[in-house]
Amino acid sequence: MFLAKYSIEECQDWTEYSDAWNEMMKEFYWYKESPVFDWNRDEELDAIRSDIGKDGRLFIVAREKKTARIIGLLGATFNGVTSQLRRWEPATLSEVAGTQVAKDLVNGMMRRLKEKGVRVVRVLLKYPHGNPESTSFLRELFTTTGFRQVGQPGVDLVLKLHQTIRPVEPKVDYEVRTGESLTPEEMAEYVIAAYASTLEDRALFEPDSSVTEYDGALEFVSRVVRGDLGPAPSEFRRALFVDGEPAAHVGAFVNESAFKPLTGVLGPVGVLPQFRRKGIGRFLVEQVLEALRRFGCEYAAAGTGASNVRAIKFYERMGFRLACDLEWYERNL
Repeated sequence: MFLAKYSIEECQDWTEYSDAWNEMMKEFYWYKESPVFDWNRDEELDAIRSDIGKDGRLFIVAREKKTARIIGLLGATFNGVTSQLRRWEPATLSEVAGTQVAKDLVNGMMRRLKEKGVRVVRVLLKYPHGNPESTSFLRELFTTTGFRQVGQPGVDLVLKLHQTIRPVEPKVDYEVRTGESLTPEEMAEYVIAAYASTLEDRALFEPDSSVTEYDGALEFVSRVVRGDLGPAPSEFRRALFVDGEPAAHVGAFVNESAFKPLTGVLGPVGVLPQFRRKGIGRFLVEQVLEALRRFGCEYAAAGTGASNVRAIKFYERMGFRLACDLEWYERNL
């Protein structure tokens, strides 16, 4: 049992923090394997190097008093009244795993964030599909330190874009319009019509306001159009019309990283209820996938709710594979 005394303190020394971080993270799958559309060792280190010492960033450590050795760490970003904890943290040395160190780091971070005016703290658990045990220690830690699970669990799916995609024409008369002839306001309306026009759909997608509330949908679509999330040329945004009425829509952007293969991210993707099971959605998605491939993307990724079996099977029929499960937690201060 770990009995040494330690203090919880802030750290702004990149070398010291990164050395401790590497030691504590080295056994995690994403540290060793660098999977597509998941956490990445070099990307995380680059983010720490960029963030440490900056406003809106907070890094704390558990430091052993006798030796000054760092035995645990935790980082967070904050903006206004909200904060996000860093991925796979708090982390500790293996010799102190399961002790009070991790809880003291969480509680120490909560106190500091509250002093800075933060009122809501969020954290995302993301792990290989079907392997919740890989994050069981974090799940237990957060649920015993005042966090609660919010929203519905999600999944990420990934497709390798290794060959030309030739979309199969739907068996309806249609017209496809691309981004240059679609306003963000129109796209937001199509999103709401596809995700929130029936009680069944609302039950499936709430409380995700980006697809069930017009203002939330408009905010997300506008961020995609502006390129806030990555390159998003107009050919990545498409809407299909049948007899002049909107039937389906697809958006996408490119997740750029110096450390991972270029990946196109689909979203939002939706088909209005009366036009489902006619091949329209797949046709439109495959058009966008081919546009992503021509752009230079090696992979495409899509996300949906873990309980949305219809959407998961839709993507799997196009060759996507389930890659990650996601859970969101939140604590009010």
